[in-house]
Amino acid sequence: MKFVDYNFVSDEDATKIMESYGYITDSEQEETPAETSDETTEEVVEESAELPDCVITRDAGVFGLCEDVEEIDGSLYIRVSPIEEDQYGALEENESTVLEAIDYEEETYNLCDIFQDEESGEVFVQIVKAE
Repeated sequence: MKFVDYNFVSDEDATKIMESYGYITDSEQEETPAETSDETTEEVVEESAELPDCVITRDAGVFGLCEDVEEIDGSLYIRVSPIEEDQYGALEENESTVLEAIDYEEETYNLCDIFQDEESGEVFVQIVKAE
């Protein structure tokens, strides 16, 4: 059996590598003043965006489910938010659950088609009681 000889990089080199990819490291945060530019703030917000625990896949897209069920014209809907393709890997790491049905008021409901409200632009998935 042959063992691989790994060459580890120093903490300083690792920090430089991470900074080159755009990550903010502890040493970099200490050096920056309390006031930051809008560009830096936007990067931090994008990196810390919370991923949904439950998602559905429809029409070759992935959507995060909100928790509230809304009744519109006698039908039940759940608001969803589209997940960008570049975040799919993060969803796997987050161990987000892919759903096909939900339990609501002691009944099981299937998740159906995705609809977009023309007035508000919000996206919903219709839920129908399972038979």
